[in-house]
Amino acid sequence: MGVGRSHQALRLKLRKLLLWLLSWCLMKLFFALDIFSTPKDFLKACNYETLMTLKSLFSTPAVAAALSLISLLGFCQPAAAQTCERLDVIGGEGNEVTKTVSLPNLLFFNSNWNTDFVVGRPYRYYIVDFMSDSGSTYNIDVFLKYPDESVDASYGVRERSVPEGEAIAIRAEPRVSSDPYQVNLRVGGLNAEGNTYTASVSGCR
Repeated sequence: MGVGRSHQALRLKLRKLLLWLLSWCLMKLFFALDIFSTPKDFLKACNYETLMTLKSLFSTPAVAAALSLISLLGFCQPAAAQTCERLDVIGGEGNEVTKTVSLPNLLFFNSNWNTDFVVGRPYRYYIVDFMSDSGSTYNIDVFLKYPDESVDASYGVRERSVPEGEAIAIRAEPRVSSDPYQVNLRVGGLNAEGNTYTASVSGCR
């Protein structure tokens, strides 16, 4: 009996060691394929939903087991465990803005279509909360600005119908390899002139 138990314990230890090695090899594979450039990027992009997707794509039992181990060890947090915090408005007060859409940019007139929110730390994703206070038609764009002066268009829609008093949430995903320093919300359109809305942006991790 004692010998059998010792053999069973040894097999369990070897199995754990094998899973650790598979986890390490899996991450090295991602780095080799330029999916992630550093372990930090892997952990930043890693969440429960991502792991479940990868498990469905890689049917090999060993790889699926390694992905499960990464999740169980706590490297990736479930979405429910993530928290969000509002970003401050640049050039304004607080973390929420209310605007009445102006005319577009003209020769001697600057529109109020753009609002920037400052990003003070890395986040997994961003949520733009938009509510129509009056009117119902808007052109809405969300851009992520990066330190190298490049810009990603994360969301864009024309003539979006948002009934008065209704709120919508827009999700924007940053690059895996870089963090934005600002989130730009652009709300306008010829048919939106005179419409009033309230918006805020939250960073979630």
